[in-house]
Formats: sequence, C-alpha cells, structure tokens
Amino acid sequence: VERATTAGYLFPLSYFRKKGISDPHAYLGESFFTGSHDAAVLAVLNGEADIGAAKNTIYDKLTQEEPRVTSELIILATSGVVPQNGLAVRRDLDPELKKALKRTLIDMNQDEQGTAILRKFGARGFVETSDRDYAYVFVLAKQGGINLEHYRYKNR
Repeated sequence: VERATTAGYLFPLSYFRKKGISDPHAYLGESFFTGSHDAAVLAVLNGEADIGAAKNTIYDKLTQEEPRVTSELIILATSGVVPQNGLAVRRDLDPELKKALKRTLIDMNQDEQGTAILRKFGARGFVETSDRDYAYVFVLAKQGGINLEHYRYKNR
C-alpha cells in the first residue's frame, strides 16, 4: 500500500524476512505501492499484481462489494491484531487543545452527528491507546529490519 502502513507494508516485509527473504523487492523482481488498501486488493484481482497486502477490514468490505475477491484470491497469511488507525499530534501542541481534541474524538460516538461522521469513514469510534497497544507493531518493525526511531519515508 505505502511505507506508512502496518498491514500494507510492515507486515508483508516482516513476513518475507521471516521466510528467509532479506530483500523482498529484489525477490519479487518488481514492486509498487498502490496508495490504498482497496487498490492493492483490486490490483491483484485485476491481474496488475501477483501478490498484494491490505488491512482485513478493507478486504472484508471488498468481499461484500465484489464476489470475485472471495472466489479468485487466496489469503496467504494474516497478521496479529493491531490498532486499526492512529492519530497523533505534535508534542508542542497547546495542552488544552490536545485535551479538547482528545475528548471530542473519544466522545464522538455519543451523539447522532458524531456517529454519522464516524460511519462515513468506517469507524465505530475512537479509543485511547498507549505504546502497549502497539507492541506487535514494534515486533513487526524489528522483524522487518526497521528502526522506528529513525524511520523516514516518502510515499511515491
């Protein structure tokens, strides 16, 4: 998908490395980033790619919209559980603004308008997380040879 995704980059990179493939890009001969999880699934479905990776929620959604996904694609591997999406703010953001933003997002599913907005992007709500919730992501990064403290990427 892109270098900033767990399911669309970090998990497959870790998967290949655990299988003894130190350079997945060289092993595959050619690789490209689709920019979105649904585009990755559709690229494989439409024969534009031999293999792809995407988050399960998008894959599941596509199985409902396009029956060929289930009948023509094979799931080779699945990752462990990771938080679906994360939202972070700058450390130097005004503390009161951080607090207000956090409360607004966490309480968003408490009213009709907030629920409608969440539904538009396929979410039920926001929850507070900590580093502990991302432990598996840290394991994947290590297995994939990525040092997250110094990880810099540019999407192409």
